[in-house]
Amino acid sequence: MLGTDAFGFDGWLGILGGDGGYMAVDPANPRVVYAEMQWANIRKSNDGGRTFRSASRGLASRITSGVCDASKFLFKSANGGRTWRSLDGTGATGIPDVPIHAVVVDPDRRGRIYLGTDVGVFVSNDGGDAWAVENTGFGAIVTESLSLARDTAGRTWLFAFTHGRGAWKVKN
Repeated sequence: MLGTDAFGFDGWLGILGGDGGYMAVDPANPRVVYAEMQWANIRKSNDGGRTFRSASRGLASRITSGVCDASKFLFKSANGGRTWRSLDGTGATGIPDVPIHAVVVDPDRRGRIYLGTDVGVFVSNDGGDAWAVENTGFGAIVTESLSLARDTAGRTWLFAFTHGRGAWKVKN
């Protein structure tokens, strides 16, 4: 949807159709908007959402919502969606072959990424080149949502929301 509350109740416009999906606004440039739909259909706008072009080049055709929503694949673009590379890895430092439900990029620690998966939370400290189980307090349970939040003392906490085991919190 594109608009503001100032335009009134009917002042919002649909900008991309499709079956659900996620959107993200570039924090450094709010005119750059990314949107996704099914089947690796990632779109990019450079004009605040008025027009979009494909940003899916190089993505596997089996990706669903959010570049990783319950998918077993994780991709990263370092050039605004022109090309993508897999972050799955292999062996002991790879992501296990299980669904990924959530991705959180730490804005304060360059290269730190958290994943919520069917077997718990994984963390990378190098931008996704290597992964490890985040074992500082989370259970090995389906983790469907992750969030980073800062408290009034300035400490950052990672919250993990699970399927049937409640919410977990650890200091980031």
